[in-house]
Amino acid sequence: MSLISFALIAERLVFYSRAERDQAALRAALAKEGEAGLRVHLERNLTFLASVGSNAPFIGLFGTVLGIIRAFHDLSGDLSGGANVVMSGISEALVATAVGIFVAIPALAAYNGFQRKVEHLFAIAVGPTSETARPEG
Repeated sequence: MSLISFALIAERLVFYSRAERDQAALRAALAKEGEAGLRVHLERNLTFLASVGSNAPFIGLFGTVLGIIRAFHDLSGDLSGGANVVMSGISEALVATAVGIFVAIPALAAYNGFQRKVEHLFAIAVGPTSETARPEG
């Protein structure tokens, strides 16, 4: 999952960079697809990033819970190991939480940054509206 999100982040960075350089293409896409179509094009795959960012910590937490259950199960079979058995299992289980957070943070940061970029590019394509246009004079 993390490799897909990192690849998607790289693809969106290239896409938005090209879109900002070629504003004529943005306006042509607006004329061809309309505002809704352009927005869909600009927001492509951002929902995936949001989902990864929102769900990765829970998946990591689930892995941690399973690891702790396993650690206590191992302790029940080897009472002579005591705290060493539990601590070893818990430290191994916490890796799942760390990985979940490691995947979530860049995905959410990219999602939020890309949402701002979408609004910026959309504003460029649409041009000044009555709400954003400055009065002349």
